[in-house]
Amino acid sequence: MTQTIAEAINDLFVNYKAKGLMRDCGPCPMCQQPMMVFVNTQTGDDRSLPACPSCGYKESNGTKQHHEDLSVNALKNDAYNYLVNSSAIGDTDVLNKKFSNYQVVNDKQAQAKALAERIADKAASGDVVHGIFSGATGTGKSHLSMAIVYQVLEATHYKQKIAFIDIRELITQIKRGFKDQNIARHYDRVLDKAKQADLVIIDDLGSETTGTNSGDEASRFNLEIVTELLQARMNKSTVISTNLTSNDLINIYGERIVSRMMAHSQGYVMKFDELADYRIKGAV
Repeated sequence: MTQTIAEAINDLFVNYKAKGLMRDCGPCPMCQQPMMVFVNTQTGDDRSLPACPSCGYKESNGTKQHHEDLSVNALKNDAYNYLVNSSAIGDTDVLNKKFSNYQVVNDKQAQAKALAERIADKAASGDVVHGIFSGATGTGKSHLSMAIVYQVLEATHYKQKIAFIDIRELITQIKRGFKDQNIARHYDRVLDKAKQADLVIIDDLGSETTGTNSGDEASRFNLEIVTELLQARMNKSTVISTNLTSNDLINIYGERIVSRMMAHSQGYVMKFDELADYRIKGAV
């Protein structure tokens, strides 16, 4: 059975205690679990201030952390848990993408980053915004989309619920759920949360049409899932990245759905067609 992150961290601390690198230093005032400090094995002196590995509580310069800081930490944990458990991500490398590591080497990339930052500001303010990033694969659309996620979380002090949906991954997992009830239940919840979240990234819209023929059963099923999600996001902040042109989108999803995608998008649409392959250039 795969070990969870929490279990791995607990095992790490047990190992550190066994080697004398850490010690207990009394109960946590928030959760009553043991607080820990790092120890200098040569002198026996403490090398850190007490902290709780269970809930994140810590002391700063010998004083208890302010209650507001603890509240932010709790919100941060909740927001990241929501993101992880409510997303469908094909390539986990996208989780490392932020504005700070988006490499700007030309004016077009500077414009793309500036637009993404404006979308983040709009979404963080609570106003409904639909951002549309269109263009070829590898031009940085997914990077900027995930960067928006982190920017909004930070700007709202982690009070917004956000999901990142690789549309092809979502549909692939939903189909896997036909044979596995655990998968089915999980991705049913993912789809439900993606409809309700404060902000959703719909990444690589149109990729779910690859390998299907218009009118066949698989294509109709894919279209139903996408239509259901897009309809639910009509008046909620959403960022969509796609390789398709506007004509392609209309041909596949119809004018009614595309008009809903484009609602709240005036001034927040970016074509990445003039950008070279971002990944080949070695950008982070």
